[in-house]
Amino acid sequence: MFPLQEETRKKSPREKAIAGVLVLLFAIGTTFATTLTINTNNQLTFGQGLFLISACDTYIDISFQKTSTSDGVLENGVRVQAVSAVVIKGFSANACKNKNFKVKLFKDTAPTTPLELYQQEDTTNSNQVWLSVNNAGVVSLLDTYGRDLGEYGDSAIGLAQDSENGDYTAYFFTPVQPASNVDKFTVESGPNA
Repeated sequence: MFPLQEETRKKSPREKAIAGVLVLLFAIGTTFATTLTINTNNQLTFGQGLFLISACDTYIDISFQKTSTSDGVLENGVRVQAVSAVVIKGFSANACKNKNFKVKLFKDTAPTTPLELYQQEDTTNSNQVWLSVNNAGVVSLLDTYGRDLGEYGDSAIGLAQDSENGDYTAYFFTPVQPASNVDKFTVESGPNA
């Protein structure tokens, strides 16, 4: 009789590579959802980086648009460029059904107080872009109070989707925030109420 011997099997390089990639993705998956600093010179760079939306496990990229100086807002008696839109790239409404998303902008000197972005129809200022995805995957805007503004918004904020690349853009028809005030932004996600 031969003694019973255990044979150890070595993992192939491919198996090791797959395991390494999985560990790496798990380790840095939450790192993408960070607050970004925006440079302060005349050329603002918005939306550097990717964000993991934990509510539906998708990656998105946030960028911003700004007005011309002549269409901007007054700051200390001088007309300056204003933040006029938030662009959300890589957002999948079908993967994020029954979820809400809020984008907020901040200034370094007040890192916990969101900046006001636009004036709502009731003349109060809103400090967020609030998207809601229903069970059918339809994206709509909500105002500061959580009222549904529909797929296209109202006279204060509008929502459009680029049919070629799927990007969503929330336009502010009554912007109130000077673009130079924006230093950081956050993306919050959670289930619909």
